[in-house]
Amino acid sequence: MLSVALLITGHFAAYTCIRPALERVAGLGAGAVGSLLPVYGVAGVAGTFLGGAAATRDPRRALPVVSAVPAGSVPPSVPAGGSLPAAAALLVVRGPAYGGVAVGARKAEPVRRLRTSNGPSGD
Repeated sequence: MLSVALLITGHFAAYTCIRPALERVAGLGAGAVGSLLPVYGVAGVAGTFLGGAAATRDPRRALPVVSAVPAGSVPPSVPAGGSLPAAAALLVVRGPAYGGVAVGARKAEPVRRLRTSNGPSGD
């Protein structure tokens, strides 16, 4: 659970930098930024469903993947900052990955508990 808490903290820390980065680095106006953020949100909703499906199939692999993709999308945002299509593409990649974090963590938790328990209590 600590890793999920750190992941969510990192997401919100990076999320607070999206608007200023798009405005200052990419030179986008408030209208362009305002149109990109809903795209990010819709992508996050899609990621919730995609992440849930992936976590249902293999919960131990889904959470590391949805953790790595948002982290991997931050460094390219600096060179891509001057391009609206590149910035939009990074947001669309990052949104679904983060959307999968909640369901990935939720699906992985029962697997972790089962692996660390001593079996049925016999009640």
